[in-house]
Amino acid sequence: MIVDTNQAEIIWSDGAILEVGTNFPSGLQELISRPSHYHDIRSFVRKLEEESKTEWRDASASPSPRNPRYASIRSNDGKITTLVDWLYVEYLHQRYPSAVIRIRGEFEPVIFLVDGRIRASVMPLKT
Repeated sequence: MIVDTNQAEIIWSDGAILEVGTNFPSGLQELISRPSHYHDIRSFVRKLEEESKTEWRDASASPSPRNPRYASIRSNDGKITTLVDWLYVEYLHQRYPSAVIRIRGEFEPVIFLVDGRIRASVMPLKT
């Protein structure tokens, strides 16, 4: 568990998902309070947020037809598709039901935006 607590909003990551927020479910909050490492994740999120305005495509998530453990993230224009862990997508849909999903490439982070701001990012699976 890597945590960036340098500002009011906390950013946590386990290497496959990162989330930006001020409050988290109790079990997750407990892990955040005992991170294995503190790191500047905010600069990475700022870079993604800036790029998300021009280089990314709106996308949607659906269960993968190949394996129910995975979610298929597909750009709305159908040009880019990637797989991520379904558990992360399910968690983020519960936390941010109005989030817009955006994708840039098959092996690049998938971002979840609320009101134009990144709330989370999930790394694709390399299958």
